[in-house]
Amino acid sequence: EFDRRGRWIELGCPYDSVPADLVPRPIMDRMARDWPGQRCRKIKRDRNGYEVKLDSGIELEFDRNFNLMGIDD
Repeated sequence: EFDRRGRWIELGCPYDSVPADLVPRPIMDRMARDWPGQRCRKIKRDRNGYEVKLDSGIELEFDRNFNLMGIDD
């Protein structure tokens, strides 16, 4: 999904991972450190931050500054 300016709002790849160059680097770094081997299946952003869904079904919530705010498994 894209906003009216053409920026992505939500990206999902049910059979593969979201391309790494589309996921912000701080999020990729956190995933690599705390969830090695997991891939991003879906990412959604809004004005408050990001929601990321991993292979395992774990959902991560990040604020606009890429601080991890919550984990839902």
